[in-house]
Amino acid sequence: AKKEFAELLCQFCSNGGMVIVTTHIPIKIALNEINIPRETYDNCLPTHKLKLDDSYTNGWKIETITKNINNDISEQPKTNFINKKITFGNNKSAADNDLWIVKKHFLRELNIIMSRPSDLVWPIVFLGMLVSVIPFGIGYDGAILKNIAAGIIYTGVFLVMTVTSSRLFEPENNCGALEQIISSESSLTTYCTIKSLFYWIVVGIPLSLVAFPLASIYALDSYPILILTLSLLIGSLSLAMMLSLFSALALMARQAQIIIGLLAFPSIVPILIFGTASVRSVVDGQNPTNIIFVLLGFSILTLLVFPKICAKLIKISLE
Repeated sequence: AKKEFAELLCQFCSNGGMVIVTTHIPIKIALNEINIPRETYDNCLPTHKLKLDDSYTNGWKIETITKNINNDISEQPKTNFINKKITFGNNKSAADNDLWIVKKHFLRELNIIMSRPSDLVWPIVFLGMLVSVIPFGIGYDGAILKNIAAGIIYTGVFLVMTVTSSRLFEPENNCGALEQIISSESSLTTYCTIKSLFYWIVVGIPLSLVAFPLASIYALDSYPILILTLSLLIGSLSLAMMLSLFSALALMARQAQIIIGLLAFPSIVPILIFGTASVRSVVDGQNPTNIIFVLLGFSILTLLVFPKICAKLIKISLE
């Protein structure tokens, strides 16, 4: 058992991992067995020792442990005292550290979506089925289809995004990733922002682009379809921010899907009104620029405000 534990510990640390171990038997004594290879044993030896200072008032004390020529372990007498956070590695500037955090979260979200490719496909399939089946029920009158095209597509996009948003934070909450993010960083705002933007990129943008060929079923011309796609690209960003907020709020509820649905549908009414109005203005021969800017204002407002509220809700749900 000691040998298997030493091999796992050696492999994890060799790949860049960091392990915090608390034990009543020092690692150098517990793993000093004949059947454990010397190289594995050396890689399992600790590099730092963490304990409270003698007075128990100055915070934690870090003792750097080094190996001498005889592979024995010695503790350096010089220690550093900290009160809040322990960091290892080179010191970075604030800008470099923020950029590194953003890159880390982006790569993490990319790895998650690459591990679940079905999350990219089934929202598009669901929207295609929902939008294409409605003309069979109402008939093929071109005038009627043009009047309802924007509303049907907008409602379909919002419905699909609402259904897919119920598991934005739930997997991370179940596996303990949210607690690790809180422990490693001072704020969840960056994480919530990247999460919401990535959700918009993965779900909102593809659904907006798919709306371009789907709108041709409803006998819309090219220019109204272009305005419809543009308004969906902008409006889906604000919807992604709202749904991320509601998904964080639903962490405190058992029926997350029901909670998100009840909160989301009244909130998306303004976006639905202005989005369909942009297409209606084009069909009526008017300029939709002002309505597009209103949607853009909604998106910018939610992007700046909602991630901060979302971070507060996640902290409250974990408490």
